[in-house]
Amino acid sequence: MTAMCAIGALIGRTPEGKWNESMRLMEALLLASQHRGMHATGFAALSEPFKLRRQTSQRRVVFDKLPLPAEQFIATRHWKQLQHRRSSAVVLHCRWATHGSPADPRNNHPHRGNGGLFLCHTGIIGSYRDIADRHGLALDLLSECDSEVLVRLMAKSADPIDGLRRCLNECRHGSDSMAVVVLDAMRRQLYLARNAERPMWLMRLRDRRWLVGSTQQILLETMMGVFGDQYTRKIDQLFPLAPDEVHVLGEDGTLFAVG
Repeated sequence: MTAMCAIGALIGRTPEGKWNESMRLMEALLLASQHRGMHATGFAALSEPFKLRRQTSQRRVVFDKLPLPAEQFIATRHWKQLQHRRSSAVVLHCRWATHGSPADPRNNHPHRGNGGLFLCHTGIIGSYRDIADRHGLALDLLSECDSEVLVRLMAKSADPIDGLRRCLNECRHGSDSMAVVVLDAMRRQLYLARNAERPMWLMRLRDRRWLVGSTQQILLETMMGVFGDQYTRKIDQLFPLAPDEVHVLGEDGTLFAVG
């Protein structure tokens, strides 16, 4: 299988005093994923300040992407802004450019959709122009990246889960492959889906945080990079995501399939 982009995520309530550990986990996940895509790196995080000025929530999405490999991206101020915020759900992407130059940020991931959706995709949607034509999306596309058609298709659907089901149904041609992680900032959860052409692995930590990565090896390298030889003691579960189903992963640590 040709290396082609990498997706990642961290979701769950970080235990008090462990946000630096979560930052290290995300950076290690990006670095372990970098070999699958060095043309651009991006993230979207549902976060809030450590110290709230008022009792009301100050949650917002922090979102950025640059045409840099992960090792350079994590040294920028764009990434380091997360050090000063507590994030309950973060999606990550390392891009191997296929459709659209990474010099144009609109071609890089995450792709932003209506209703607080942020989509990261790995694979190729070879039939994306046909999908756009069938669903009247041609005028909605803002980039040259094939992946954008997925988030636009979701926006045309009754809800994000139905939209992601439509994406799976559309990507059944021999030229189409997809593994997708979507941050839903309004509902404070992630949607996960893949077809048989693209891998995705999930790891649950013993403190109920979850990591998502493109491969098992990436997740294991991430854990070893942060916790050293004792990393296996931190892991509760490790398994591949079942293909051709939409899964929902909540910030409370719950995971369920919705078909």
